[in-house]
Amino acid sequence: MTIDWWTLAIQTVNVIILVALLGRFFFRPVATMVADRQAEIASGLAAAKTAREAAETTRAEREKALAGVAAERSRLLAEATREADTQKAALVAAANAETAKLRAEAEAGIARERAAAERAVAEHAATLAVSMAERLVARLPAEQITPAFLADLVNALDALPADRRAVASAELVSAAPLAGADAAAAQAAVAKSIGVTPTLRTDPALIAGFELHAPGLMVTNSWRADLAQLAAKAHG
Repeated sequence: MTIDWWTLAIQTVNVIILVALLGRFFFRPVATMVADRQAEIASGLAAAKTAREAAETTRAEREKALAGVAAERSRLLAEATREADTQKAALVAAANAETAKLRAEAEAGIARERAAAERAVAEHAATLAVSMAERLVARLPAEQITPAFLADLVNALDALPADRRAVASAELVSAAPLAGADAAAAQAAVAKSIGVTPTLRTDPALIAGFELHAPGLMVTNSWRADLAQLAAKAHG
């Protein structure tokens, strides 16, 4: 086989020229187009990434805001619940206090009415007892009850300390008039206890019995005093 070197050289040159022409008028524009397209795609991808990141940021902010709203709602609900419970407890306590107050006032009123009724009954009974006692004593002869009252008076005087019985003067008051031996006996009995002979005076208001009056000293043993003590207990 014989090689035609001129033909080969011409074809090589043609190929070189063709490649140069293709490189200048085809491959370069295509490369530029590819590069531009790649740049456009890269720009689009960057824009998409930026948009996606912005969307993610917006979504995160929205979720954060929603979480904040939910937390605030829960806080407000909890605060409202606590306030409602506090108000309820206060209202219940006030109602219980008012009920207790009304019950106490009612019980106090009932107690006062009962006490007043009991006092009224006691006073009426004491009045009847005093009236009956006065009528009973009025029927008894003075000579039967005078010695008993005098003995009790002397006993009360004897029970006092000696310094209290040491008086300079005294008056013996009797419910019934004393005369003769009765008067002398009464004065002697009292003088033996207090050291001085008392003067005599009559006071029918005593009903029965005696009272001894002296400076800084008064001893009574009379039916009037007994009835007054009974009436005081009834009124108390």
